[in-house]
Amino acid sequence: MYQIKLKNYFLMALTAVLLSCGQNSTPASNDTRVLAHEDTLPYEPNKSTVAQNELSSVTQIQQQYNAIVTAYKNAQLDSVSFKYNCDGEKSGTVSYFSEKGNLKLIKHSYAEYDHHEMVDQYFIEGDVPFFAHLKSLSWSFDSGPEGATKDAITEQRIYLSDWKAIKCLQKKYEIRLHAGVNPKPEQVPNKEVDCASSKSIEKPYRLLAKYWKTSPPKCLTN
Repeated sequence: MYQIKLKNYFLMALTAVLLSCGQNSTPASNDTRVLAHEDTLPYEPNKSTVAQNELSSVTQIQQQYNAIVTAYKNAQLDSVSFKYNCDGEKSGTVSYFSEKGNLKLIKHSYAEYDHHEMVDQYFIEGDVPFFAHLKSLSWSFDSGPEGATKDAITEQRIYLSDWKAIKCLQKKYEIRLHAGVNPKPEQVPNKEVDCASSKSIEKPYRLLAKYWKTSPPKCLTN
C-alpha cells in the first residue's frame, strides 16, 4: 500500500506543477522533482537576481526564487543526490542543485513508516536558505468502498531573511478520490499564519546541507 500511495502522490504533485507552470524543460537529472507551486511565488523570468544580504523583503525573495526556478527550467543547474534507509522506519532521497559551484536548492523527499510522506525544499543564496516549501501527506483508510483512503495534505511556505521567518503561509486540503474529492493544489488558497507556529527549518536544513560534498549516511537522522 505504501509504495502505491507514494507513487500516486508524486504523480499527482507532478501533474499539479505541469498544470501551473506550463511546459518545463527537462531538468538535469532523472529523479522525480516537485518544485513549489507558483501560486505563491509568481513566475517572472525577467526579474534580476539579488545578493543574499539584500534579501530582506518578500519581493526580493520572490525575485531570487524566480531566478532559481528559471535556471531549473532551463536545465542550467548541476545536480547530485543520494538515497538512505533507516531500517524501513524512514527512507528518502536528498537532491542538491547548484550553479557554478554554488548551492541553490535542496529537495528532500522522504517517508516515515507507511502513512506519512513529505517533500521539503529549501531555496538558497550564499549558503543560507531564503525560502522553504514544506509539503506533508498523511493517508488513512476512509469510509466508503473497501480500500478507500483519504489523504490529508499540509503545505507551508516560509519566507526567510537571515534565518528569520518574515512571512509564513499555509494551506490544508484533503484528497478522497473514491468520493470525487480531488482539489488542484494550486487552486487551494494560502492562509497567512503566525510564523511562530511554523516549523523551524534551520536544524533540518543544516543536516541536509552538510552532506552536499561529503559521503552520505546510510540513515539520515536529526
